[in-house]
Amino acid sequence: METTPTTADQSALQPPPTARQAAITSASLTISLILFGLSTFLPLLSAIVRFVPNAPLIDGRITGHLMLFLSLWGAIIATVRKEHLSIQLFQNLKFERLRNLIQRTSWYLGLFISVALFWASLCFALLAFGPDEELFGIPLTVVAMSMPLGFLFIYLIELKQTISKGQVLWWKLFATISTFIVGAILTLPSILTLVSLGNFDSEWFNSLSDAWTSTMEWLTMPFVILILFGAFLGLPLYKVIGGISLVLFAGIGSSASIIMEESYRILSNGSILAAIPLFTLCGFLLSHAKSPQRIVGLIEKTGGRFTGKTAFVTILSMAVFTTFTGASGVTILALGSLLLGVLLKNKSYGETFSYGLITSAPGPGILLPPSLAIILYASTAQVSILDMFKAGILPGLILMLGLFGMGIYKSFRSGTKEHKAVSSSEKKGSFTDAIGELILPLLIFVLLFTGAANLVETAALSVVYVLIYLGLFRRELNINALKASLTSAAIIAGGVFIILAMSRALSYYSVDTGFPQLLVEWIRSSIASPWMFILLLNLILLLVGCIMDVYSAIYIIVPLILPLGDIFGISRLHLGIIFLSNLSLGFITPPVGLNLFLSSYRFNRPMTNLYKDILPFFLIQLILVVLISFVPWFSLAFIP
Repeated sequence: METTPTTADQSALQPPPTARQAAITSASLTISLILFGLSTFLPLLSAIVRFVPNAPLIDGRITGHLMLFLSLWGAIIATVRKEHLSIQLFQNLKFERLRNLIQRTSWYLGLFISVALFWASLCFALLAFGPDEELFGIPLTVVAMSMPLGFLFIYLIELKQTISKGQVLWWKLFATISTFIVGAILTLPSILTLVSLGNFDSEWFNSLSDAWTSTMEWLTMPFVILILFGAFLGLPLYKVIGGISLVLFAGIGSSASIIMEESYRILSNGSILAAIPLFTLCGFLLSHAKSPQRIVGLIEKTGGRFTGKTAFVTILSMAVFTTFTGASGVTILALGSLLLGVLLKNKSYGETFSYGLITSAPGPGILLPPSLAIILYASTAQVSILDMFKAGILPGLILMLGLFGMGIYKSFRSGTKEHKAVSSSEKKGSFTDAIGELILPLLIFVLLFTGAANLVETAALSVVYVLIYLGLFRRELNINALKASLTSAAIIAGGVFIILAMSRALSYYSVDTGFPQLLVEWIRSSIASPWMFILLLNLILLLVGCIMDVYSAIYIIVPLILPLGDIFGISRLHLGIIFLSNLSLGFITPPVGLNLFLSSYRFNRPMTNLYKDILPFFLIQLILVVLISFVPWFSLAFIP
């Protein structure tokens, strides 16, 4: 799994950049700064305009298309740094030749898919818009050309990474030409449609398209199996989902440009998605300053003297950070080392318990406001975001209390005194020191729950607040910290959004083929009890959480389970909590939970050790998730 941001220690070991590399880095940061700056400024301007009589409203399409550009740009940066979310089961193989063969197979498979996505997006951009469709006087065809250009850049970057300097010329030409041809074959109907606009024999093109469709009908399953195999070889998840979508649409004779149409629609809409990169930027700005240390210090000194306090500090800090980054794995990468040191220094918990707690503690944050996962689920399920926030409070706290109970038990059994007397002046000093961090969640709650600002405006105001507080007041955000935050946030935004785009296409395929209706009929005829349905749903979602990130799962799985929940009279709010809590548990489920890979990578700890570390935490969380699933009151207690 490769999602780790470059740390200061790693960069210090690298040779100084060349003039060309420095220029590329400078240009990259400038583009990131412009995109994030506009994404923050426009919602703020929109909020101000609402209070000005007769002032023209800001066109929401601008913010939406900024998300499109940011998605593509973040995906390009993630490609350069090889940080796209992926599953790599064989990265620790001792046999170097076999490891290199697996890596090269994954690379070439990825190149084929990149070319196919390029052709599909090119055909979409040139065919989807009329001459009168514009955005501020710019034809939408020109705007949409950012998609094929983005995928072309990704292909060229990957090609350069794949072909080493020592390889002979003929092999380089073969790799380039073969991947371009195979990628073009996957999207042949779209290319033929584009070419047929000229004065060519359309009957010949139709015959070729029919022959291609007939061939792809029996090649669909082998291609899908090959791509799924590639997923475990390290193929980025967005390519796994996008590649499968391409093959499935090809198997039914549909144009690959449909995939890009759905991707464009979700990315350029941007009404809610625009909040994700802004909250993510907030999280990284906080992590690159001394905010985590101040928050930990505050909880340690003002939380009272009680058994398990250090575990409580760890759980609360990681859960809160997850609500802003939207990904529990990112929390492990950003705060894991700091909090692991706090736990091990205490000597009450031991190494095994500490690694297990660090890996599992971020999970409950997915259920707590302003969780980005809750925002996306609410958007997909068409329920109130505020109601979903309320629905997640008790279940999130229950999961946190379960982990805290384990901390109390471990601390008590150790017999080690883990707290010391703290004077009132120290308590007051820690509170005063962290007052700026405490204002941020309060600001978000007030703006959202009073209706003073919508979600995107709240996210933009949060960014401005953090920049002013940490940059001007604290003076902890130097140029390097700002660069690192912008880059990390762009990578997360690009990685998440491109997965969402590909997932939307796969979801569209399932709806287009009538799969949800078939599933509903099968469930209706096979399962009579809502309790049996919830049990089956828990098992399925647990498996989904092991192999799929939360964002793609929302867009692929949620449209399938919503009608099933409606059949059994399950509230969509409660269904969302069942869905998210099971995904959170799936991330730490051995042997392939995504967070296990991240912890193994971050702490250089063998996977077999992590299985032992995580097992008690997994079992406790499993019991609590089942309890939350079968007792709707926990989700609906605060809903009128």
